[in-house]
Amino acid sequence: MTCQYAFAMPKPKQWTDQVELVEDLKGCRWELRSSKPPPTDWKRTIKEWVGANTFRAFRHMPEKPSKVFREWAFEALVRRHGFQELLSIKSRGNYDKWLHHLAADFRSRWKSKMGREISFGPSLKLPNLLMKGVCGLHEIPEATYKRLVWYLHVPLDSYSIQAVRNCIDEGLKRQIGYIPSPAGMGFVTTPEVYDGLQQAIRLLAKKAKVPPIALDILAWDHAHPKKAKDKKGK
Repeated sequence: MTCQYAFAMPKPKQWTDQVELVEDLKGCRWELRSSKPPPTDWKRTIKEWVGANTFRAFRHMPEKPSKVFREWAFEALVRRHGFQELLSIKSRGNYDKWLHHLAADFRSRWKSKMGREISFGPSLKLPNLLMKGVCGLHEIPEATYKRLVWYLHVPLDSYSIQAVRNCIDEGLKRQIGYIPSPAGMGFVTTPEVYDGLQQAIRLLAKKAKVPPIALDILAWDHAHPKKAKDKKGK
């Protein structure tokens, strides 16, 4: 649930090696569900989980970026029954396909409204942020939640990327390339870089026996406890 603020933000943490990061992941309180809330107000939920501060990176657009994203998300998940499709997914491979279809649909809507392509990294970060929130909804049966939470991709930004910068296996380093210290979501320019980072995070999470989304909770939510508690968007 990362976001950019007008005041100084905590500096993204870089773990020194895999041993240190895996140990911290083991102790991470990663559960997405809290005490049972009232039935979901979808428009409010979408607004909270991908908050206004997320869209400060998008300037000089013909339409308001937050409005374009929120209208698309409501249509894709509710009017076109994407949420019901999500509930039927029973493998990580099928979730990956569903997510990339969702992101492609978002890119298409963005281009039609803005008259230009959205960068590759943000086109996946925003849907992944949304899914981090959606997965915790209590409309999802408990057994389904326990399955889906392990499929979630990590929203890639400076906090999640810097967290694993020193902890990536050699083979994946070649696929991802050199990660500069200030790298954020703009670093993710190709499917190869995106897939390499997600795979690196999955391998680390597997060693810690936690779902990959725990990395995002450790790197971002724990650095912004009040904002995480308030469920503000990245």
